[in-house]
Amino acid sequence: MLRIDEFTPSEENYHRFVEVVNSAWPDEPTSLAAVKHRDANRSPDRYYRRVLGWAGERIVGVGSAMESTWSYRPGKYQVDIDLHGAFESEQNRAQMYDVLVDALHRREPAPVLLTANAREDKGDQVRFFTDRGFVSVMRYPRSRLHVNDFDFAPYAGLVEGVESGGIEICALDELIKRDPAWQRKLYDLDWAGSQDEPSPEPITQLPFEEYVKRIFDGPNFLPEGHFIAVDGDEYVGLSNLERDLARPGHMETGFTCTRRSHRRRKIAMALKLKAIAFAKESGVETIETGNEEKNPMYQINLRLGFQPLPAWSDYHKTIDRKR
Repeated sequence: MLRIDEFTPSEENYHRFVEVVNSAWPDEPTSLAAVKHRDANRSPDRYYRRVLGWAGERIVGVGSAMESTWSYRPGKYQVDIDLHGAFESEQNRAQMYDVLVDALHRREPAPVLLTANAREDKGDQVRFFTDRGFVSVMRYPRSRLHVNDFDFAPYAGLVEGVESGGIEICALDELIKRDPAWQRKLYDLDWAGSQDEPSPEPITQLPFEEYVKRIFDGPNFLPEGHFIAVDGDEYVGLSNLERDLARPGHMETGFTCTRRSHRRRKIAMALKLKAIAFAKESGVETIETGNEEKNPMYQINLRLGFQPLPAWSDYHKTIDRKR
């Protein structure tokens, strides 16, 4: 049996938290800076609770329950549990899950929908949720590109062809110097693209000020690896690389999108090519990204040579409040 108590934001607890998460996900580690930044910029009006699981004097599990800021509706809660590899068991996971969910049933608004994520190669975790009535509602394959193996020759002239059609492909660090409205324009473009991304439920737009703090002030934000397609004064496409402080030589693609008005003009491909070239010039070894499996961007990534990795899935459990 674990001892479960509340997370207190001490330096020691943060280090132990990261240790547990990175033991659970050694191939998708997180950094201390990223965790602290997320905590410092959580929406104050959204429920969030984190607990720790102790085995003796050692933290071996971390769990959280929260109201989603990216897809909010009253009574919808996300549940996450990570266990140190040596302590991964259904008993330990169930104990932390019960503590979190029992507390949710005692608050208002009471749960009407519980959500969770699991990766398909972690069969024990998948079974844990499905045995409790969760159903997979959306699948997100991840993929990885080995940058030094990428061959630019088949795409010769593509970027130039896009630019000859009146589209400028520009790194954000250059745009920042000349466009005082860059933050607002990127915020609007991100929202336009996000509404077209597949999602199990309607998404919620972050307030502008909160978006700025979360994204532009974040430790992974990399303006020189953030490429924007510009048509006149309008931002019409983006593809951004993010630092990965936990993995030197690795970057993540945060988001790639094109406005509906400018699709079918190879803008997304041009942006991806600029990002890959930047990564190669920067000495980056690998780029990873994730897409919903029916998202056309996933097929673009595969055509570019990204190799499939185990997929994550969203799991939902509907709670019947009439019982």
